[in-house]
Amino acid sequence: MRSPQAIAADPAVNAFVMANAGSGKTTTLVNRVARLLLAGSAPGAILCLTFTKAAAAEMQRRLYERLGDWAVAGDARLRDQLAALEERAADSFDAHDLSRARALFRPGAGTPGGLKIQTIHAFCEQLLRRFPVEAEVSPLFRVIDEAEAADIRRRARDRVALADDIPGLATAYLHMAGKLSQPDFEAMFDRFEAKRAELTDYVAQDGGAATLQDRVAASVGLDAWIEPEAAERAAVTARASTQRPG
Repeated sequence: MRSPQAIAADPAVNAFVMANAGSGKTTTLVNRVARLLLAGSAPGAILCLTFTKAAAAEMQRRLYERLGDWAVAGDARLRDQLAALEERAADSFDAHDLSRARALFRPGAGTPGGLKIQTIHAFCEQLLRRFPVEAEVSPLFRVIDEAEAADIRRRARDRVALADDIPGLATAYLHMAGKLSQPDFEAMFDRFEAKRAELTDYVAQDGGAATLQDRVAASVGLDAWIEPEAAERAAVTARASTQRPG
């Protein structure tokens, strides 16, 4: 009976694999690519997509290591390896099969850019560069890293918040910047970005931004909006009155 890994590695099978970390997914993928190459597929026609650069590099390393080992392996060891890979009898591989397996390292390594083992982001970037007009992006676009993107978001946020186009926004922005630590302040805006659609819908309800303060006040049991400092003074004054000797 064929093992699940062998079935998933069979190029003739369309497979969807769900497995935990460390269960052998990368090995199964490497086996599948190796079998595609053994079956005669051109290296440049094979595309493997991963989520991270580290995963792509690891898969490429393992595959080239496998093909390099085949290139120098003796007949007996190579037959055993091919037999284990394809779950066939070792004596079913003839001299032509061994010669073809040994030659895979050369075209695999010689393909421009190597075998296409890359991240999803890198693949999408290549598509955009090939079809910028269809994607409605500038042909001269540049991909920025996460640190640069975060810096651009911060500068844009400061420009909008401190422009005084929205009454009270700059005051609230500076107030929160002074009350929160830098990590907490940034985390607050990360949550805002994650909930952007929900926040936009909430602000647009029942009169939009004009009624937002009163709606926030009502949500905490107040009859109308009151500035925090005024609420604090009123509470202190009320307490002082109750404690004053009659």
